[in-house]
Amino acid sequence: MLALFLPPALAAQPLVPTLLNSFPDELNEVSGMLVLPEATWVVLDSGNPSALYSIEPGTGNVLRTVTLEGVINTDWEEITTDGTWVYIADVGNNAGARTDLRIHRFPRSLLLDVAVMSVPVETIRFTYSDQVDLTPAFDATAWDCEALVATGDSLFLFTKNWVDLTTHLYALPATPGEHQAMPRGVLDAQGLVTGAALDPVHGTIALIGHDPDELPFVWQLSGYADHAFFSATTLTRRIALPATQVEAIAWSAPDTVRFTCERNTTGAARMWEMPLDLDMGVRGAERPAGPSLHNNPVENTLVVDHLVHPTAYRIMDVRGHTLKKGTLGDGGAVDLSDLPMGTYVIEMVLRDRVQRLSFLHTR
Repeated sequence: MLALFLPPALAAQPLVPTLLNSFPDELNEVSGMLVLPEATWVVLDSGNPSALYSIEPGTGNVLRTVTLEGVINTDWEEITTDGTWVYIADVGNNAGARTDLRIHRFPRSLLLDVAVMSVPVETIRFTYSDQVDLTPAFDATAWDCEALVATGDSLFLFTKNWVDLTTHLYALPATPGEHQAMPRGVLDAQGLVTGAALDPVHGTIALIGHDPDELPFVWQLSGYADHAFFSATTLTRRIALPATQVEAIAWSAPDTVRFTCERNTTGAARMWEMPLDLDMGVRGAERPAGPSLHNNPVENTLVVDHLVHPTAYRIMDVRGHTLKKGTLGDGGAVDLSDLPMGTYVIEMVLRDRVQRLSFLHTR
């Protein structure tokens, strides 16, 4: 039955990227990338120096190195900004057993001074609020993470779930101190998410990753409200590359992303660029009408309006577990009388996308 819920876009024409560079050996494990108007910055994976590298995108050559003072690169996986602060995510957790997850931050303005070669940082420490088991399970855990975006006063993590190939969204305050990352939703990514980027112009989020065979894909999240990133339009597409471990992604223009892959047996680490506008380039205009909820909150029967053809659906809890599934026909009604009160998500497979809407069941 898995094929029933396979996003249609995965079967569409793959996106064809353009090669920008092959990185020098010192940058063979790029794990995060940040494209700013004045420079492109990358960070490296575990065991590498605690530094940011400004690079020339066309060659991959290092132009400048800035060290983070007093910190260790345990497993750096992401770099992002909210416009004011730059955040470095030391959140890699391949065994799911880390008790020292942290995100470092420093003022973005420090990068504008080319004389600055090191920066002091503030540290945000956190745990996942719903993780109760810290038993190591290398490459078999639901608590690995390589993707982070920052917006408003919050940070948002997208997990790398080795167990069921979903990605779970967590939120935490973007302020130094001890915090709990709180669950906010689940996306059936059908692979391992390894990077995230937020377009500051349109708010669109890009997620990059690969399936268990290391075939790369990208997700585009748009049209959401109140940071419910999985609740509106979620589109995905394969990337026309052979098996490769893609790692970092960043917006270089409102409809263009750059991404990296690590060095492997077939060649050096590389940077690629490709257009990303999976919703046909509709920007700032009203999208075609899609399904909507007739009633929310819901008492026993959920009704979906504006269906134009029989639509496969499933009902999930906030952890992404499937509770019911079937096909919505005339009337668009789903009986929920056997479910307890709580918050749920209905996922519908449309012709051009997968749409998810959350609702409250009050019985």
